[in-house]
Amino acid sequence: MGLREDRISASDEYWHTRAELFSGAYTTRDLLLRPNKVFLRRRMEVVSRFMAPDASAVALDAGCGSGELATILATYYKSVVGVDYSQIMIDLARKNSPPANVEYQQADCAHLPLAADSVDYVFALGLLDYLPDLNAVLAEFRRVAKKDARMVLTVPKTPSLFEPLRWSSAIRSRLFKIPPLVNVLSRRALERALDRQGMKILDVTSLWTTMWIVHVSVTK
Repeated sequence: MGLREDRISASDEYWHTRAELFSGAYTTRDLLLRPNKVFLRRRMEVVSRFMAPDASAVALDAGCGSGELATILATYYKSVVGVDYSQIMIDLARKNSPPANVEYQQADCAHLPLAADSVDYVFALGLLDYLPDLNAVLAEFRRVAKKDARMVLTVPKTPSLFEPLRWSSAIRSRLFKIPPLVNVLSRRALERALDRQGMKILDVTSLWTTMWIVHVSVTK
């Protein structure tokens, strides 16, 4: 088994057995995990620039985790579908008193339980990091998205000042309680991946030199 396969396997094991550790980053008081919390808050500040109220729209929160983002999206859109392949995360999301216009479903984001051309907005924050097949998921996003739908995606970037920490699975697991990364993209690789799926980049933000936050239009 190669290094990439090892990371995919470790990531899969994490999401199915220890996913609640990741959810805790939103509320942690652990000093070692404070940077995670600050980072997530700053990420949301950037993402919110691309959110505008749309009372007739359907939004997809792909890789919804324990539902923090879906709860926010519910105040902007008519309905929100949160999808995560970790049953642990879906159970946590459902326990967190979701708004009435939010529905959670357990599913692989490469095989979404949604009809074609049914979604106005797609949000995938912290999902593309861990996918075994990034292109398959982007193609699935394109399938369910309406023409001219908007997407907000995040993915680890390279080059990054955090490279030494990024590739140590031991540091990520023991200090930050997060799984190993699977995907890291340069700006050029990111552009190629989105262009293949008929997605036009409207804005790219580099957050802390470690993450791309991308606002995308689906041109079909």
